[in-house]
Amino acid sequence: MEFNFQIKLMTVKILLFIAGFVLIISIATIFSLKKIIKKRISNFKKRFNEYKIIEYERFANCFGVQSKGYVQIRGNGILLLTKQFLFFQMIFPKKELLLPLSDIRESKITMSHLGKTKGKKLLKIVFTNDSGKKDSVAFLVSNLDIWLKQLKSRA
Repeated sequence: MEFNFQIKLMTVKILLFIAGFVLIISIATIFSLKKIIKKRISNFKKRFNEYKIIEYERFANCFGVQSKGYVQIRGNGILLLTKQFLFFQMIFPKKELLLPLSDIRESKITMSHLGKTKGKKLLKIVFTNDSGKKDSVAFLVSNLDIWLKQLKSRA
């Protein structure tokens, strides 16, 4: 009976240790991400200083570019809209997408993109890619109506 109690106590201690370790790693990751995002925003302000930023989203979720196929990492990043272009940079891995507004053909709402969904409305951008072909990308943004209005007013 006492042996059984000791095993249960040891199991609880191990589980508490693992939970504590996971909590510490999670907190460290959150602080690291905040630092990375803060640095990227600062870099964006320097990089795009000459352009007026009309709209931006710190945690836009990109669902991928259609021409790159179905096997893409869906990721969060910073989405910017200026009078000249739409720009997205994924937090990790550091991927960028720069779309001149003159290449954007349509902006609309969709529920999924490339077979991916979150059960929420997405901002879908249809554009002409570097090869001159029709392409698209979709983002989950917190203020969808504002993004649509801003993009449509610049079309």
